[in-house]
Amino acid sequence: MSPASRTVAVCLSLFLAGAACSVPIERQTSSGGGSLVIGLPQIGNLDPPRAQGSSALTVLGTACDGLLGLDPETSAPRPALAESWSLKEGARSLTVRLRPELTFHDGTAVTAAAVREALSRVARPATSSPWSELVSKVEGYGEVLAGNATHLSGIRAVDELNLEVELSEPYSDFVTVLSHPALLPVSLESLKESPDGRTEPVCAGPYRIDKGLDEGDLRLTRSTGSVSRNDAYLSRGRGAAERILVRSFDSPEDAYQAYRSGTVDMAGIPDSRLAEAQASGRGYVSGPTPEILYLAFDPANPATDDPRFRQALS
Repeated sequence: MSPASRTVAVCLSLFLAGAACSVPIERQTSSGGGSLVIGLPQIGNLDPPRAQGSSALTVLGTACDGLLGLDPETSAPRPALAESWSLKEGARSLTVRLRPELTFHDGTAVTAAAVREALSRVARPATSSPWSELVSKVEGYGEVLAGNATHLSGIRAVDELNLEVELSEPYSDFVTVLSHPALLPVSLESLKESPDGRTEPVCAGPYRIDKGLDEGDLRLTRSTGSVSRNDAYLSRGRGAAERILVRSFDSPEDAYQAYRSGTVDMAGIPDSRLAEAQASGRGYVSGPTPEILYLAFDPANPATDDPRFRQALS
């Protein structure tokens, strides 16, 4: 893969929902390294279960590895922190095996217990996560949501590397859900530092987040530890740039103008500026990005309650 195509791949993985972005091809070299400055609007909270908006999810998706990744071309689940998984009992039971010898950025081991905590934490009322519904089909979700339990009873850490998940109903797409940034495993030690719930969690992945998590600029430094990301990406997702400075702006327009002025190397293009950018001839690119689309059907309608209809759509 050429330096240019590598940068385009990074660009398309960063900006969501059909946005376009600028590509500074000359800043990348064939051997990797150097710095990249990205402009994003209103980054906000980077605690995974509390992160909202494309900017926060972009940073988490760039710096951190989830249990699974998505193939950039097909959106099919691919190994990341988990090296393998298996659905059983008609998609009501899931076993996951983590890759051995992986560590979070604070040096602690990536374990099944950390995964169990991440999935349970998103369901707890104290977390106030907008993504709680992602784990709603895991056994014990109702008890945790009601504050009657702290951990999802359907998740069991068999040992350091193996995890079992029991679902309340068949749900084969739960494997894809595990790629969501809100469910990123983080170091249990980093959670202990803030028992009041205001956390600065430490993830595992290609870049270490070096600065504060709630507002302002962030510095991502390429990890020197074990990185085992989506196998579909170049260099197993280790990242081409040595450092990434993420600058926070008040709006997409401000981030775009920072690119126009040369302050940042890469920024999303607001919808109102697409025609202008495409006419400028400055090398902008746009393209599709992976996303998860959920469809809800009315069971009172005989047509949509027909399992054959739902299976055909699936």
